[in-house]
Amino acid sequence: MNSDLDRYFEALATNADALTQQYPNECAAFRVIDSYFASMFGAITRLPMSSGKTLISFLPALALVQRQSRNAFVAFQSRQSYQAWQILRPGLEMVLVTGKWLDDKAFVDIWKNRTTDWESYRRAYTGKNLESANLPNSQEIRLALKSVNDDYMHSNDSFYHRHLGVEETEDHYLLSIDYFDSPEDFPAHFYAFLHLVCLVVSSVGEMLALRYEHSEPFKTDYLGFIREYGPTARQLARDEVNKNILTTIGRWPAEAFQ
Repeated sequence: MNSDLDRYFEALATNADALTQQYPNECAAFRVIDSYFASMFGAITRLPMSSGKTLISFLPALALVQRQSRNAFVAFQSRQSYQAWQILRPGLEMVLVTGKWLDDKAFVDIWKNRTTDWESYRRAYTGKNLESANLPNSQEIRLALKSVNDDYMHSNDSFYHRHLGVEETEDHYLLSIDYFDSPEDFPAHFYAFLHLVCLVVSSVGEMLALRYEHSEPFKTDYLGFIREYGPTARQLARDEVNKNILTTIGRWPAEAFQ
């Protein structure tokens, strides 16, 4: 007889197979979004900036952003959005940090000395100060990070109750804890994730393109993504709960729903 743990592992595999069948175009879209990272990495390693210098030092940071988005996608394949948002969180923070580095090299030293000078780090890298002049949409990305922090990183009331169920019968109570998103909840989270990652990588591309004479490797088709998947997002947003997910954590623009 299979144990509960065995059945859980089986469900993970089943969900992953089902996602590629139910959302083949969306899964393909994520592959395209992911390919933008590779294009940028190649350009950074081959091309000097207009100033003659390189941004090789940015490669590890951006590679971490890609890793977190890939691993978050794997969690979405399992229909575990609550886990996916936690995994994506360091990537969101890392991309905001790179914008700060381009604003002023002094922020690099503050970041490095976080453990020895916490106050300087706190002033430079928390709240609205995480936004930067060089990273487009840094406010949107920071607000997505704030939403993840508020709703998915801490054992607060919303985290506690989100997947908890209690059913009363004549002689007992049945306690349940959901490990997977419901069919009603999942689509909004998945579309929120796809848009947010597309926004992140497109913003990075814009930030880098300004520094390179040959900007083609840094171009992304963000507007094409909106055109392709905006109608479905608009339909999902007819439900207020879905709309809140799409706009608050996914940062879908309001005009996409008009």
